[in-house]
Amino acid sequence: MRLSVVCLSVIAFLFVPFSDAVEPIETITVTGSRVAEANVDQALSVSVVSNNTIEQDNPQHIGETLASVAGVLVNQLAGGQGHNSAIRMPMNYGGYTLYLQDNVPLQSAAFYSHNALWWSSSNADLGRIEVIKGAGTSLYGSGAVAGTVNVLSSPLVSDRKHVAATFGDFGYQRIQMAIEKKDRLGVSIASLNNGGWRGSFCC
Repeated sequence: MRLSVVCLSVIAFLFVPFSDAVEPIETITVTGSRVAEANVDQALSVSVVSNNTIEQDNPQHIGETLASVAGVLVNQLAGGQGHNSAIRMPMNYGGYTLYLQDNVPLQSAAFYSHNALWWSSSNADLGRIEVIKGAGTSLYGSGAVAGTVNVLSSPLVSDRKHVAATFGDFGYQRIQMAIEKKDRLGVSIASLNNGGWRGSFCC
């Protein structure tokens, strides 16, 4: 089985001047209830996979990084970058988990998409991954009964260029490039080529 894919992601922002000084602030969780309350009083659990963790893991599939989150299992399917998941329930192919890219849903609530996190595995511009699980996730819609996985791009806080290449067995090749212009534009390009481990046999 041979898999080749080229992906492109572009993020544009209106030019708005920001202060160069970055001050740490208290962590704030925004949920669908619109009611201010402490995290410990909410019927959900919020986990965040930081950019540093993603870079250290250098995952070949996004499930390798999400494995660090308690109660979350994203399984890579044999077809390549596809997946199924088990978040607060056994492994299934049902539409119980909502996947988002920069807060935008990646699948209909009525259907399950096993390719929802395809681009996230090769995106060179990942900022962090937020995982919300618990009974309170149903506030996000009927597709979020088990949990919500939100993949967020890096904020455009500085000019940056990033190039990375990963090579492995069975013809695995992945090349990633990201170019960011402070407060204006972010471009992420990735090329993935995977020959697979299955051989071709003839009777």
